[in-house]
Amino acid sequence: MPEMLVYVLLMYVGGEQQPDFRVHFRTLSQCSKHKVAIEHQSGADFPYIFPKTNRFSLLCMPKIVTSEQAGREIIFHDLPDVEVDD
Repeated sequence: MPEMLVYVLLMYVGGEQQPDFRVHFRTLSQCSKHKVAIEHQSGADFPYIFPKTNRFSLLCMPKIVTSEQAGREIIFHDLPDVEVDD
């Protein structure tokens, strides 16, 4: 059965992992973008210019899943990259 590497965004509150918060991504870059946007609570182009929350922390972790799991049990939250015309 073919396997694939995915990334899971995990949330920690007070050092404890929140088991009900697991967001899956196909790429590390998408996971990282979401991590920064959520931590800074901003969807702006450069969210890291805003203060970071101190209520929780996020971590992108790699995970090996089967192709069958990826199609049935896991929903990916990758957003398509949109080119911006200047």
